[in-house]
Amino acid sequence: MTAETKQIFEFAEFRVDLSEKTLLKNDVPVRLTPKAIDTLAFLVQNAGRLLEKEELMREIWQDRFVEEGNLAFNIKVLRKALGDDAANPRFIETVPRRGYRFIADVRKKAAGNGDHSVPMESGLSADQTKRGEYEAALNADEAGIERPDSNFLTTPDSGMIESGHNAKRLVWAAAAGVLVLAVLGFGVYRLFLSSASPTGTRLTSGERLTANGNVALAALSPDGRFIAFTAGEVGKQGLWVKNIATGSETQLTLAAEHTSFNSLNFSPDGNSIYYGSKGMLFVVPILGGTPTRVLSDYGGEITFAPDGTKFAYIAYPPENRETAVLVISDINGTERRTLAVSSRPNLFLRSAAWSPTGDVIVCAALNAQGHQEIVAVRVADGSISRLATPKWSTVVRVVWN
Repeated sequence: MTAETKQIFEFAEFRVDLSEKTLLKNDVPVRLTPKAIDTLAFLVQNAGRLLEKEELMREIWQDRFVEEGNLAFNIKVLRKALGDDAANPRFIETVPRRGYRFIADVRKKAAGNGDHSVPMESGLSADQTKRGEYEAALNADEAGIERPDSNFLTTPDSGMIESGHNAKRLVWAAAAGVLVLAVLGFGVYRLFLSSASPTGTRLTSGERLTANGNVALAALSPDGRFIAFTAGEVGKQGLWVKNIATGSETQLTLAAEHTSFNSLNFSPDGNSIYYGSKGMLFVVPILGGTPTRVLSDYGGEITFAPDGTKFAYIAYPPENRETAVLVISDINGTERRTLAVSSRPNLFLRSAAWSPTGDVIVCAALNAQGHQEIVAVRVADGSISRLATPKWSTVVRVVWN
């Protein structure tokens, strides 16, 4: 690689080579994942500018759908690698409810011979007026200032889903990101719908089911006999089915381009596996066969109705990224109807769960304060009510138990 094609940026004791995707601290390599390097690259290239979360996610993951938790996890990894402090940042500043700003002085190394570097122009510095906006927003959060949530329809009866369901419990997982949850198992909570105060539940035992250390997603069949999982390096993943009783594992043959996955579910009868790939939803028989495309506008997890004849999912219309819709579809994806529509700042997120009684679908949602919460959508009329939940940064998945 010639000097003319290299893209090197320097700040403090660090040097990041975008062409080689490497980070050096005092000329010593710092280990980072490719996505963490991509995140750092976009931040330093736009030093001094507030980067909205949506812009960062669109640039780093491009056409792939990911949760904000993935971005938050990358920022956390970068802060650890840089020795940065979120409360008193030297490098990466958080702007609550909006995004991030790289606040250090960045020098772009000039192409050609020598180590000459030139300062990058930045529209803002940490000492200018935008810091005042950041501090004001942070103070507002700490003071508990509420902002109107006019974009969600609410019903006068705040106890809508309590009647007849007090014995049911809603379980959801909340963490700083999907990877944090997968590795550390943070934040599993139970909400008794007759109470506004969630209590914790503790996992008491576990069993290792696969020898592969690169498992990304997993799903258990309804009868508990099989587990489906995706494994492999990012962009080179495969779909496997394991018979728990015998221990045998079988890799399913999929289309050549299906090498990354964002969801995995068994059908209610346990005979098929639904998986999300390339922004679409497919179904394949558990014993193998040709995958069939079910949805082309798929955005997140599917959740089946109790009778197994329908499923619901969150979709993000490509013509309007400011909205998210909750859709009900027949099992083949041929007949669909929109149940509820949300728009920023109150936006449905990818996780939804159909209640065992069939009358309510609960969803993860973003609110106007930038936190995530759980909302309940009535299947009969699409009306939406909020559940009393803590101020989470990310709700990874919602399930009924």
